[in-house]
Amino acid sequence: MRLFGISDKEKLWNVNIENVTVLNNLRCVQLLSSKLRDKTTDAKEFMLNADRLMTVLAEEALSMVPGVKQQDIETPTGIFKGLEDTLGEKLCVVSIVRSGDI
Repeated sequence: MRLFGISDKEKLWNVNIENVTVLNNLRCVQLLSSKLRDKTTDAKEFMLNADRLMTVLAEEALSMVPGVKQQDIETPTGIFKGLEDTLGEKLCVVSIVRSGDI
């Protein structure tokens, strides 16, 4: 397999592509991907896990939007280092997949 002009699989994962984020290091992505690929997974479980994976990916994508900045949030128990949408616009994530939807 050649991807991005690289045939060695080990070197492929070490490529620094500025506009690509690999989420394979998230354990939830690994677990859900494994369940999707398992040949013993039935259709109902496949759709459930596909929906869960698309939700995780959508949430990760939204957290990377340029208008999302780190913000101190005051909570009843103290300050929380959270995120705030500074764009002031409504965002929407749409998945287009035949196996399920978010």
